[in-house]
Amino acid sequence: MTTESYARILGAVGRALDLAGARSFSVRESDAGLLLDLVDERGERITQDLSLADLADLINWAERASDTPELTVERGDEGMLHRLLERRELAGAR
Repeated sequence: MTTESYARILGAVGRALDLAGARSFSVRESDAGLLLDLVDERGERITQDLSLADLADLINWAERASDTPELTVERGDEGMLHRLLERRELAGAR
């Protein structure tokens, strides 16, 4: 995790949390990358272990969305966060 700055990593995670409508959250470093625990706008608790590859994808997605006006992120976007959280559903609730 030392090859990326904390500002880039947490900025991308923060953008995803905004998209999810997170009411509360915690972010912790894990052996694989980051452990993200949040309560979404519906009150559902979601725990996601983001690998280094997931974080790289999330950073790239957030930077593209910031640099490209046509990729403006709004709630309900079917983008990166949805795909990451969908993986959780396929693996079953944690």
